[in-house]
Amino acid sequence: MFDTHTHLLDERFSADRDRVIENAFKNGVAAMTEVADSEAHWDPALRLADRYPGRVWAALGFHPYHADRAPENLPAQMRQAMLHPRAVALGEIGLDYCRCAVDRETQKKVFTRLLEVSLGTGKPVIIHCRDAHEDVRTIVEALYPPAEGRSAGVLHCFQGDERLAASCLARGFYIGVDGPVTYPSAEKLRQSLKQVPLDRLVVETDCPYLPPQTHRGQRNEPAYLPAILRSLAELKGVSFEEMVRATTDNAGKLYKIPSIVPQNM
Repeated sequence: MFDTHTHLLDERFSADRDRVIENAFKNGVAAMTEVADSEAHWDPALRLADRYPGRVWAALGFHPYHADRAPENLPAQMRQAMLHPRAVALGEIGLDYCRCAVDRETQKKVFTRLLEVSLGTGKPVIIHCRDAHEDVRTIVEALYPPAEGRSAGVLHCFQGDERLAASCLARGFYIGVDGPVTYPSAEKLRQSLKQVPLDRLVVETDCPYLPPQTHRGQRNEPAYLPAILRSLAELKGVSFEEMVRATTDNAGKLYKIPSIVPQNM
């Protein structure tokens, strides 16, 4: 199992971060990607990855919540940071029209600049999209021509419609599936995910946020990833073991990490 999106540097893990990581390994998580959403968290994420070589990787991003504070040299800073061997992705970056106070034009400007960095470095991008489906689709279509076999990035915590999914899938993006797939109220999401090919799905906890239904009201952890995989396997009509193999393989392709071995299925 590969948890493709965690926030283990969140203060809610301050007292037991290493225990949480070790517990995830004991529960079959082979690897995880720690996502740093501002430049202040880049070095801590890389240090965490260095402590668990081959098991924890880092993604370096700049969340739309911070877009109005983006320095002019942010693209140059990010290109330099992405040279670290454990930095496997650029993100999360994107657009948030739900809870973000930053104006939309500023968000779009920063998002576009950082997508260009991703393309220039060859590293995949992790896209955050909240209530901004049309603008994300328009920007992605302007920068990424359709391409077979590309690992362009992932639509993190996918909540979009089939049009957004189809457009991004055609351009080499994966679809990230989180705890909401297990929620009884998420029937619309499940119907959208039915249309996504198995070889373009990855799973993520987004911990400490969005715990699966089995742990609602609790702090989310990578060890809870099996609940997401079971729900997704049932939705796609495959066995749990097949879903683990497929999503683990997909994560390795997404992040260009060879030889990720599923653990303790």
